[in-house]
Amino acid sequence: MKKIDLHLHTIKTVSDYEFQFSFEKLKEYICEREIDAIAITNHNLFDIKQYEYVRDNLDIPVFLGVEVDLENGHLLIITSEDDIYDFEEKCNLVSEKIVTENDTLTFDAFNDIFKNRDKYILIPHYQKNPILKIEWYSKIGNIYTGEVKNQNKFSLCKNDNDSLVPVLFSDERITANLTDFSLRQTYVDVQSITFNSLKYALKDKNKVALSKDGGNDLFEVLPNGFLASSGLNVVLGNRSSGKSVTLDKICNYFSNVKYIKQFSLIEKDEESEIKIFSKRIQTNKSLLIDNYLKDLKNVLVDILPIDLEKKENELKQYLDSWINYATEYNKRDSFAKAKIYSDGLLEKEDDKEINTLIISLITILSSVKYRELINKYLDNESLVGLMKELIDINADIQLNNKKIKEANNIIRTIKDNLTTQSTIAQPLSFDFKDYYLSKKKIEVFNSLFNAIKQPTEVLKEQVNKFTIIAKTKPFLALNDYKTVTTKRISFKDAFEKYEDGYSYIKELKRMESIPESEIYKYIVSFDYKILNEYQLEVSGGERSEFRLLEELNGVTQFDMLLIDEPESSFDNMFLNKDVNERIKGISKHIPVFLVTHNSSVGESIKPDYYLYTKREIDAEGNLSFMLFGGYPTSKELTSIEGKTIDNYSSLITSLEGGDSVYNERKKDYEILKNR
Repeated sequence: MKKIDLHLHTIKTVSDYEFQFSFEKLKEYICEREIDAIAITNHNLFDIKQYEYVRDNLDIPVFLGVEVDLENGHLLIITSEDDIYDFEEKCNLVSEKIVTENDTLTFDAFNDIFKNRDKYILIPHYQKNPILKIEWYSKIGNIYTGEVKNQNKFSLCKNDNDSLVPVLFSDERITANLTDFSLRQTYVDVQSITFNSLKYALKDKNKVALSKDGGNDLFEVLPNGFLASSGLNVVLGNRSSGKSVTLDKICNYFSNVKYIKQFSLIEKDEESEIKIFSKRIQTNKSLLIDNYLKDLKNVLVDILPIDLEKKENELKQYLDSWINYATEYNKRDSFAKAKIYSDGLLEKEDDKEINTLIISLITILSSVKYRELINKYLDNESLVGLMKELIDINADIQLNNKKIKEANNIIRTIKDNLTTQSTIAQPLSFDFKDYYLSKKKIEVFNSLFNAIKQPTEVLKEQVNKFTIIAKTKPFLALNDYKTVTTKRISFKDAFEKYEDGYSYIKELKRMESIPESEIYKYIVSFDYKILNEYQLEVSGGERSEFRLLEELNGVTQFDMLLIDEPESSFDNMFLNKDVNERIKGISKHIPVFLVTHNSSVGESIKPDYYLYTKREIDAEGNLSFMLFGGYPTSKELTSIEGKTIDNYSSLITSLEGGDSVYNERKKDYEILKNR
């Protein structure tokens, strides 16, 4: 079995964070991880000079490659050194098209550049972001292998007949300050490493593994080559034997790890517990409010600038000016008799509809995902023709509106000059359309405001035995505002206008202590509660239980979960009933390491693999920690040095306190049972 890493970055591109390549660090990485072959796969770039330098100064095979942004996913392309100059030319074409971090090759562009794909090893991001969607695989062709994000995904794909051959690579940026080298590599069953032998092996699931012995479910979890399961691992050992130390080491060698440390969910005193829990609840509540009122927030952006009182004053002034003009009509002088004196301004043509149409067409023409479906009903040529015609029409509208703008400027100048010469006041102008729309907007807003004020159950979510309930209700008294803010603000004037939505928000706008961007939060009161299985608000230890279950929600977005002695914070009933099942389910998606000395967790959870830690002191008094591993069915657990310990003895000692203690306790239980 040979260990390979075909996904390494040595040059910063527009798709990378800032880093400086170190060749010495690359040598150190290869040496420490005992890697037998690598590939350099920079984003959309191949540097032939750097490749040749690395190849000539390493004593392992170095394959040339590139990581291409394709249809918003990533694809590794690896080739033989015989193809180096042609490959350089093709990668240069890719580089010309990928200029910003948001650029991506279309399939047509990719197809034009990489025509003969038989000569490459093609590895898309498969169970790893940014995923290259499966719909492109058949079009690209010659895709047999897929890169996954973690060890668990590797095992799942390997055991799934319909999945690609999985590979796990570091995706490492090789920088001088790199200290903890990735443990993400893949073993391949080849006698010697050549491009053709790799190409052949990576088509066969039986020829890839995460460990040297080819075990389907085991992978290297520590730099010394120690193996663990890609599923559920239970870490056992006596007090101070190195269990937490082992978790810390694992955490250091992997990225994107969720680590729930011992006692992290329990506070030293109830006051601190309540404070932290309340803060967490407040955060969740704020997120819910923002999501529930997001549409109203957008509406307020349009409503708050409207000053209806000012517009109505302007309307009164407009009407008064015309009444005065009519009264003085017979006294008009030659200036006032000019037609332009009393005429209004020219009205611009509305361009909203045509702009919406153009944007919609751009969206349709830019779609990649639904291209085939769109072409089934609308041919591309017709869409492009329509787009051109709409753009021409829009150009005419914009030109005409520009002429109208200039004409209105001339009209205003002439009217101002006539007004200064005439003895009769010029009638004022008034935008009736804007006034009507403003009134309509306020009318619609008031309807929406009244609807939102109605008591509503916004959320009812079950988290194991806990229920999260969120309800809205209108402000019925001034004290209700305490549910929204802790600020010492007087809402008396605003509350008096609460029955009229527009008047209410205008009053809130006048309050300097409330930013306009937060006015939406003061429309309704939110009641947010966490209830236990008896539908009572949680208390004491239940708060910690809920926090643990919440910590486990969404944990599969991480690549690994580490939990250190949950029994230190929770009772056996909760662990056995609520936690074990959740953790077991998580282990089907990501590797889990669970430290415990509790039989309600350690044995009843039915782990896939046991790790056992043992503290040793040598003749000189030096302290060290031994680590053993094996399956639950194994007779012995084995260390990386080849030492063994009895599995049963380790298990019974760690979880039950030893054989004699277990048997004695068992007898006591039998006596009680039979009374």
